[in-house]
Amino acid sequence: MNRHKNSNIIDEIQDKIKENCADKNLSLNFLAHMMDKSPAYIGRLFKEKTNRSVSEYILFVRMEKLRDLLDTTTQPANVLLEQVGLEKNNYFYTLFKKHFGVPLSSYKQKNME
Repeated sequence: MNRHKNSNIIDEIQDKIKENCADKNLSLNFLAHMMDKSPAYIGRLFKEKTNRSVSEYILFVRMEKLRDLLDTTTQPANVLLEQVGLEKNNYFYTLFKKHFGVPLSSYKQKNME
């Protein structure tokens, strides 16, 4: 019973992250407030079940959604970043390269060929 309940909570967290990924306020505290649970509880449960922190999963969802947009649209990167809740700054470029293994400029060029 408890395992099934926890699984439902994880599914709900993942769904809320996917639905709200464009919201720059999306965070563990934001989700906990939405779900009327404590941040510590949600954070611990999510990490136990997925081996990722909530913030790692939020970043993963945002990066994957960004990849989909980069692959399917010609809009400028700053417009796409806003659609996935990310800010265009030096830290973003570091995260992008870490996630995809190439800089954003190389990724965009590769997709234009």
